[in-house]
Amino acid sequence: MQLTPRHYARAILGLELSQREELRFEELLWALYHLYRSNPALRDFLLNPAIAASRKTSWLETTTSELFASFILLLIRNHDLSKMKPIIKELERLRESERGIVDAFVDVPTPLSVTLKKSLQHALEKRSKKKILMHEKVAPELIGGVRIKIGDEVIDGSIKGRLSQLKQSLLG
Repeated sequence: MQLTPRHYARAILGLELSQREELRFEELLWALYHLYRSNPALRDFLLNPAIAASRKTSWLETTTSELFASFILLLIRNHDLSKMKPIIKELERLRESERGIVDAFVDVPTPLSVTLKKSLQHALEKRSKKKILMHEKVAPELIGGVRIKIGDEVIDGSIKGRLSQLKQSLLG
């Protein structure tokens, strides 16, 4: 079975670490991710099958912890080390969701004013009954209106979206 970043992130949360330990785990993942991307020698060391897992474990444990080392070795064994960034992002998203915070991805044709942004955020929080973390993206192709994605739900109030719906209804 192919493991997704969500599987790994849920596994980390399932370790029942304290909030401080979870944050430390996430910090270590970010640090290793940046080192892995910028340091070819480290990448070669971690990915080289000729280097014994015990040697990699020893190095990881001296710089981090036994638990973190085990997690990284699992990623290496599953050829999933390249999934570190998506795992971290999913871990952040799951932790925020547990705290009642959800991401809202808002596409607009022009940047929103501060007042309009606050008003939209308030309306979305009232609708979802959760704290909203807004991510605004300018998408001129929308012509006007707004397109919002919260989790699996998409609210398309853009002119482009309405024209698409009109076209579909006319065609059939």
